[in-house]
This record gives sequence, structure tokens and C-alpha cells, in this order.
Amino acid sequence: MILILECGSTKSDWLLLGKSGERVAFSEDGINPSTLPPEKVDQYIRQGRERLENPDSITRIYHYGAGVSGEMQRQLLATIYEKHFPNATAFLHDDMLAAARATVGDERGIVCILGTGSNSCYYDGDRIRANYQGLGYLIGDEGGGVDIGTRLIKLYYSQSLPEEVRRDLDAELEDRSGFVKKLYSHKKPNRYLASFTPIAAKHQNQPVVKAAIEASFKDLIKNYLRKYPDIDKLPINFVGSISRHFRDILMEVLEDQGLKAGRFVTRPMLELEKYHYKKLQNEY
Repeated sequence: MILILECGSTKSDWLLLGKSGERVAFSEDGINPSTLPPEKVDQYIRQGRERLENPDSITRIYHYGAGVSGEMQRQLLATIYEKHFPNATAFLHDDMLAAARATVGDERGIVCILGTGSNSCYYDGDRIRANYQGLGYLIGDEGGGVDIGTRLIKLYYSQSLPEEVRRDLDAELEDRSGFVKKLYSHKKPNRYLASFTPIAAKHQNQPVVKAAIEASFKDLIKNYLRKYPDIDKLPINFVGSISRHFRDILMEVLEDQGLKAGRFVTRPMLELEKYHYKKLQNEY
């Protein structure tokens, strides 16, 4: 049996998978080794283990997740998995590899995660060979929710939006000093800025809003995607809420730039299940 985890900061999806197609799936607390104290990471993995009927039957664990960004985080996860799953070997990967395997599997391709922030890579069908990503919400993350939300806010304060769009933003932005205070004192200002993207999605056919979204995607392509090999030949694949909500605009921008759209995946875990089940079958 193998165990697959797709972990975000707020939720982790667990999937137990066997060669004969047997499966157990459930969700637990988020597991981010970069932001959680070690005892919490241990607690959440232990909680998940307790929900499995026969955890000692697991021989491999594939952990894909946020915060798996350095040797310290990987060592922490490795130690905890060895403690709770002594019969298993743990393979620890970040969410970028999850997106690559979920969209292109064993094929070459360029892959983007467009959520609150943005990330991208060139994947050779086995490994990530190049990885360009935004510099966080203070500087970049072009193509992500923070960037689109920020552009919408700027349009509001420059008096560039139609009245019907302004009305949907007035509650949060009409009091400029109140907005600035809330933003700069917010515990997670990136999420607060990204929270304006549903309004951008609602009004995405308004010319000025559409132009701002297009500009965000064009900057993503110019600053990051153009750096990858064979960008004009390989499909560009997407995971994340932003690519789902603004799919039509994104595809228009790609076509205008002479680029090819690949797959748009809403739930990576469903595709990771297919990927790993195929690998299990090939082991016979």
C-alpha cells in the first residue's frame, strides 16, 4: 500500500492506495513544516495515521506540500514519518512537483500554479529542471491573486473603474485610510489582497478590468515563462483557482503571445491518484 498526501497550510488530503484499486481518502489539518512548530506537524501526521486501519501495511509515502522548501523542513518530515510509519519510505516533494505530475505526468511541459501567489517550472517528465517563481506579494507573484487584487485596488483609487465595479469595492476601499490601516496591520496581507479577485472575476468582461488581468498574465509570461526552454513548442499547464476563474482570458493571452495552452487542473489529488496508480500497476 502507498500513502499520498497533498498538503496545504489549512488542509491536507490523504489517500491510501493499493494495487488492486482499494482506496481510503480523507482530509485532515494542514501540514506546512515551514510555518508550523514541529510538535504540531507531529500531531497532525499522528492524527492522520490513527484514521488508517492498517498503517503498518504502508511501504511508501508520497508527501506533496506547501513549505517543503529546504533541508530543515524535509528532515523534520522525514523524522516524523519514520516515527509513525516505520515500515515506509517517505518521498518528500513541494507542491510544484505535485502540479507537474498532476498536469503532464511523465511528459515534458511547462507548469504554473496560480493561486494566491504564483509559481512555475519546466518539467522534463521526471524532474523539475528549471523553476522561476514570483518574489512574493511585496514585489511580484505576477499572474496570482495578490497581483490581480492589487491591480484592481490601484484602478479603484485612480478613479479608473466603472461605477458598477466601484460599488462592489466601496465597502472595503471607500475609506482609504481605513483600508491602508487594515492592509498594513493584517496578519496575512497577501490573502487580504487576493480576496479582491472574486470581484475582478465578476467583472472580468469590463474592458478596464480585463486589461488589468491581461497585463498580469502578460507579466507572468514575460518575467518567468519566457525563460523556459521550448516555450514556443511545449504546452503550458495550470493548477490553481486563478487559472480556473480567469481561464478564458488566460487562453486569449497565451494565443496572442503565440503560446500553447495545456491542461487546466482543478483538483491535483485526483490526477496524482491516477499517476501513482499507473505506477503501481507497472510494478507487477
